[in-house]
Amino acid sequence: MFILGSITVFAITGLVFLAKVVFKRWVKTKAMTEVGEVVQEVYPVWAALGPFDSGVESARAMRYAFAAVIGPVEAMQMLGEEPFVKHAQSFDSSSEWETLRQGLLKNPRSKTDEHTKTARMLLQYNFLNDLPMMR
Repeated sequence: MFILGSITVFAITGLVFLAKVVFKRWVKTKAMTEVGEVVQEVYPVWAALGPFDSGVESARAMRYAFAAVIGPVEAMQMLGEEPFVKHAQSFDSSSEWETLRQGLLKNPRSKTDEHTKTARMLLQYNFLNDLPMMR
């Protein structure tokens, strides 16, 4: 009886562990899919805001593109400053960004025009610099 109980506890523990692993993997996959979808919307907006003379200018446009697609507060809470600092550094050290930008302009997404208008409006009013996280 004791052995049967131990096997049952072991089996249940194993199933719980397996369920946890499967659930974590599912959540991670779903999150990565959603991030990928957002990036696919953001990059064409960023491209439409160019061309850019510097990494700082490109990063600013990228920040406003994210804000236009997912919302200004949400973008800054989710991303913070670090990705944009890294983008500026990467842009300044590679000419591939302009090639990417040109390619993105050839294949806009369905909401690119709408999001680009929003990003331009936010840029015009310098909206993101009024948010506490952007100071």
